[in-house]
Amino acid sequence: MQSEATDSGLLARLVQRLANDTTYMAHVFALYKSQEGFDDADLATYLNAFPEQIIRLALCKRPEPDAPDFADQIRLLGDFTLIDEALLAHVIRQVDSLTHLSQSPMLADPAPNTVLGFKPFEGTLAAARDRDEIPKDSGDTEGSNEKKEK
Repeated sequence: MQSEATDSGLLARLVQRLANDTTYMAHVFALYKSQEGFDDADLATYLNAFPEQIIRLALCKRPEPDAPDFADQIRLLGDFTLIDEALLAHVIRQVDSLTHLSQSPMLADPAPNTVLGFKPFEGTLAAARDRDEIPKDSGDTEGSNEKKEK
C-alpha cells in the first residue's frame, strides 16, 4: 500500500517537472489551471475524472492542434484515460488560443492613433454590432431594428 502512495507521489512530481515542457499534456493542464484559476481538484472535477486519471493524462504527449490526425489523437487520449474527448479538445484549444493571443506583438512606446499606446493586434479579427441592435430574447420575431407602428 505504501508503494502505491510513493509511486503516486513520484508521478505527481514528474507531472510538475513536465509542466514546463510544451510537448506534454502536463504543460497544457498547468496553463489551463492558471487561466481558469483551478487547482488539481477543480481540474479533475471539470474533466469528470479521478486525480489518478489526470496524472496519467498529464504524462502523455499532447496532440498538435494543426495535425491532420488531431481528432484521432484526442480519441486515443480519451480512450486511454476514460476522459471525455470533447472536454480534452476544448482544454487544448483554449490553451492554444490564449497562448497565441498573449504572444501577439504590441508596442511598449505610445504611438499615434492607438489606444493606450498599443498597436492593434495584427492578424486578429474583431466583431462589432450596432448599438441599437435588438437582443434575440426581446420577443421581436421580425429581426427589425425599426420601431413598430401601432
